[in-house]
Amino acid sequence: MTFEEVIEVVNQLSEKERQQLYDYLSHKNLAHPRSPEERIQRMDAAATIIRNGLSSSELKEMTVAMNEKYIEPWDEAEWKD
Repeated sequence: MTFEEVIEVVNQLSEKERQQLYDYLSHKNLAHPRSPEERIQRMDAAATIIRNGLSSSELKEMTVAMNEKYIEPWDEAEWKD
């Protein structure tokens, strides 16, 4: 499909469908500036700093607290623009 054909299809969409397409494309353009590997490295480094600041008993207490109660994931649609 050519770009011109895509434009023709978009022009046939209802206002609601165009808004949905706009929302979809707006979120697609929010690519993170760092690669997944870079993000993981940064998260690992931050976790190391946090762990280094805790005693072994504090780390154990924190780990138990994080694992004792399941929390349902957020519905991002409730807070994302």
